[in-house]
Amino acid sequence: MLSIIIPVRNEAQNITPLISRLKKILENRVDLDYEVIFIDDYSSDNTVALIKAISQQNPSIKVIQKQFEKIGVGTSFRMGVMHSKGEYILTMDADFSHNPSDIPKLLSELNGETDLVIGSRYIKQSKYYMQSPRKVLSKLFNAVLKQLFQVSISDITSGFRIVKKKRLLALQLEAEKFDIHPEINLKAAFSHFKIKEVPIVFIQRRRGKSKLNYLQMLLRYCRLIANLVLKP
Repeated sequence: MLSIIIPVRNEAQNITPLISRLKKILENRVDLDYEVIFIDDYSSDNTVALIKAISQQNPSIKVIQKQFEKIGVGTSFRMGVMHSKGEYILTMDADFSHNPSDIPKLLSELNGETDLVIGSRYIKQSKYYMQSPRKVLSKLFNAVLKQLFQVSISDITSGFRIVKKKRLLALQLEAEKFDIHPEINLKAAFSHFKIKEVPIVFIQRRRGKSKLNYLQMLLRYCRLIANLVLKP
């Protein structure tokens, strides 16, 4: 089974078209059982109501609601993993920056030996469309992380991936926010996962409001680097 974990906060404009696209792509694969787990991070719009309404007609769609405080992408992700039933975990964003049409590419690279398949913005045949500050920060940190930790991953900060759940659980993840993404990819490399990258098309969100704060992103990434360098 494939468990798709998608943290959400105020994504009401994207939920219905996203689930429709996922259903169309995944149900074409008769050999694949799947579940889609949305982890709501204190939405103030009707995100949860939409997911619940759809889940009544489709038991493969689930929502976990955290009602009293914002918990961040990293904590949401770990919560989703705890509730997942799949042998494989797919992580992606809800805003269509990760195109559901690229999921078959990731799935095609899975085999008995592969532990992690990363949807990469920075390899041949990939395309990415991002605002300049985000593009600069992403490129900079990928270059720094790659050089500092001597890993061969091109897109270390990518959050679009499929990973074996059994191996993921052994990584002892700690990040609470979006720094969970480089933490997963780096610790997978440190743990000698069999890793593959596939090209994707990354597009800046078109509906809804971005939650990115570039200063916070910078500080989180710096703290991640310090933790990985200093931790024995």
